[in-house]
Amino acid sequence: MKDKPVIKLKETYLSGELAAKMLSKPISAIKGMVEKAELRGRISDDGRVSVFADDVYLTPKIMAIMLYVQEKDILEWITTDELKAIKANGQYKIPYKEYSSFGQSGKWMKKFHDNSFELFKKMATDGEIINEVNEGFRRGMKPRIVKARQVIEDLEKIHNDYQSQINVLDYRTALVASYVICARIISLLYSTLNLIEKDKLVGASVLFRSIYEGMDLAQYFILSTGSKNAQKKLARWFEGGDVKNTTTSDFLLNYIDENGLADRRKTKKQKDQMYDIFSGFVHFKFESIMESFNALGSSGFGQRKVHQIGFDYKGTKLLRKSVGFLTAFEGLLTAVLATFIICFRESLPLKTEHEKILLEHRDYFSKDVMERNKILKDK
Repeated sequence: MKDKPVIKLKETYLSGELAAKMLSKPISAIKGMVEKAELRGRISDDGRVSVFADDVYLTPKIMAIMLYVQEKDILEWITTDELKAIKANGQYKIPYKEYSSFGQSGKWMKKFHDNSFELFKKMATDGEIINEVNEGFRRGMKPRIVKARQVIEDLEKIHNDYQSQINVLDYRTALVASYVICARIISLLYSTLNLIEKDKLVGASVLFRSIYEGMDLAQYFILSTGSKNAQKKLARWFEGGDVKNTTTSDFLLNYIDENGLADRRKTKKQKDQMYDIFSGFVHFKFESIMESFNALGSSGFGQRKVHQIGFDYKGTKLLRKSVGFLTAFEGLLTAVLATFIICFRESLPLKTEHEKILLEHRDYFSKDVMERNKILKDK
């Protein structure tokens, strides 16, 4: 196996213009604060200012704009201690790092999904802030994308290593079924990551659900080998039939419950939330389609302006940020790694070195985003 490239993650800096908006100060004041070391930052040779993100605090209003929710939602999360904030002179100040961590949580995604359509006109007036923030976070996505692609490449190498011992043309077993399904999953992972990297988030979201359903099916065939009914479904599948997703999902929930692997109700709730968010794009739900209805436009770096409201036919960019989709994709990779272990640990069986690679990747993605970023930075 080739040596992997070293990944370095830079600290997050904000443009001086964006910091000025957030701190309600002129850019000249921000530059002066950096020069006096009152704010950590740097000034380039051409005089452009950037500020260390951890020194910036957001108001609830700005935080609401950046997360595409309402100010009252931010205040509610602060009062319930779900969002950390400092209160000074009767006003809340939210550390910038809370934006990056809370903005990737399931609670935020659900609220955004519920409120998104109501906020389109608001987005038009505050588009400059949103675009500046998104550009900064996309720069920070690069090392995470490199890491995700390394994991997919490892999955491909491991999968391909067993091809000679699995006769996919002549045998119709549960192992063969799971093996060929995982081949398609790997292909979809590559496609999904490429779409996220290019900010084609509608296409990526459609593939998310396909990958989840593929994982359920692969696990169903392996774990249900003792069931005569499952054997009939397996035979029909090889003959061109399909297996309903409700069948595989219900089986896996029961399997988890009967074997004490997790709480059935909690697992079902998590799966239902995931399907609710991403199935909207598959089934052409109105609110999902309208997420690519743009009120924002760009005429080059530093030249932001609002264009006529309409659909983004080519880019189909969503209001959800690419960084949020990348985080969801990392969660998807965690599930795929677990699927490989479940399906092939005993049935192949997996080689020790292959299982070690899968477990190391799974353990990495099981950490929270901030800890993963620190690991990448320290490499």
